[in-house]
Amino acid sequence: MILSLYLGGCPPSLTISARKIKEVIEVLHRRANVDTSFIVNHPLVLLSSVENSLKPRIEIFNQLKSKNLLRRKTSLATICKLPEMKLIKRYAVSYSAQLGEVSFPLRAHSL
Repeated sequence: MILSLYLGGCPPSLTISARKIKEVIEVLHRRANVDTSFIVNHPLVLLSSVENSLKPRIEIFNQLKSKNLLRRKTSLATICKLPEMKLIKRYAVSYSAQLGEVSFPLRAHSL
């Protein structure tokens, strides 16, 4: 109650269940090979849907990185922060020939 009086509500990262935090951390460790400092530096990644947002973004990032298609110093944090449609247009559509079929179950149909 006191926290909400001072902050105008609870910070979003404090409203996430322990199960969700654990799931996001496991996916980031397993699929993206990032350490805990990434999560500490980018806590909003904890709000991402694992199946609908995080896994497809990690897949796109890993494929682009493995094929040396990333321009500049594009990081996983950049990929995670981009709005979905901008991410799809900038990477999935632009590099569709090199990436092949990328599973992005969100609103990809609205392109």
